[in-house]
Amino acid sequence: MSAKSFTKTPAQVDVANMPQRPQRSGIRWLLLLLALLIFASFVTLDLQFGEFLEPGASAKMQEFVGGFFPPVTEKDFLLRLGQAGLETIAMSLIGTALAAVLSIALAVAAAKSKHQTGLRQLLRTTTRLILITMRSI
Repeated sequence: MSAKSFTKTPAQVDVANMPQRPQRSGIRWLLLLLALLIFASFVTLDLQFGEFLEPGASAKMQEFVGGFFPPVTEKDFLLRLGQAGLETIAMSLIGTALAAVLSIALAVAAAKSKHQTGLRQLLRTTTRLILITMRSI
């Protein structure tokens, strides 16, 4: 067969049987909702943008930003900073390990088994409700 037999001219294309273009109105609605939520969050905040234009505001901002330069390189400060960083990493590792153990325990409790007694069914239902609630938060 030649390659020419697989090509069609525009007059031969059956437009009625072509797949329809996917609708994107759902995405537009989602973006509009997101924009409205962002706008609503700014409206509900008690932001006072006028304070940024007050006479002493510029000096306060310069003082704040200037406090970062030059960075503090004293040995005691860097040791405390390193210790705090290690504590943060340790807490995150402990939290991750506890979450893994708890998630495995909940998964086992929520799993369906062949032999479900009344108590086992109650445990499974309760665990599934907890998981559904946690997932919705």
